[in-house]
Amino acid sequence: MGVPASTGDGRLMRAVAVTFLGTVAILALYFGSAVLIPTAVAVLLAFILNPVVTWLRRLLPLPLAVAVAMLGALACVAVLTVLVMTQLAEVAGSVTGYQANLRQKVQDVRLLAEGSGPVGQFLAMAAGLAKDLSAEATTAVPPLRVQTSDSSLSSVATFVAPLLHPVLSVGIVVVLALFILLDRDHLSDEQRGLKYARY
Repeated sequence: MGVPASTGDGRLMRAVAVTFLGTVAILALYFGSAVLIPTAVAVLLAFILNPVVTWLRRLLPLPLAVAVAMLGALACVAVLTVLVMTQLAEVAGSVTGYQANLRQKVQDVRLLAEGSGPVGQFLAMAAGLAKDLSAEATTAVPPLRVQTSDSSLSSVATFVAPLLHPVLSVGIVVVLALFILLDRDHLSDEQRGLKYARY
């Protein structure tokens, strides 16, 4: 007894629809990531700050409670950023010690590689290949052109352009989180209304 044609067509249409919706969702996430990622971070930040705003609301009006909570969160993020940057600066300062240690290890390997052993042959082959590649690379290097720009505006633009995207993303996150926190009473009222409408 075979499967009816309408059941097979229904499964095929369902598979095509799921594939199409999955493709559209992936494309929307890929091309809309510049907006969707800050929105998701803003919702998460508002969710984290909601208990703080609720506690501060006992003492302050809602706009002031939201402002204090957001300023506190930004201050915490700034302190964590400063701590991470100082740790990275310390690691960068201790690179010289690591560099001396690495040089000692290279010297030890070089002492082991001297002679006609397999390590020495491999290093000789690698050195020969590197010499051949460097000779080809030096002959194929085009002449270097240095252009000086007299415009100070273009130099400022080249400095500011890489910083513009992160600053805009942080601004979007802060503004969206502020709006979510300021309008949270209306959002919770609508959710309660939907819950009661179901029953």
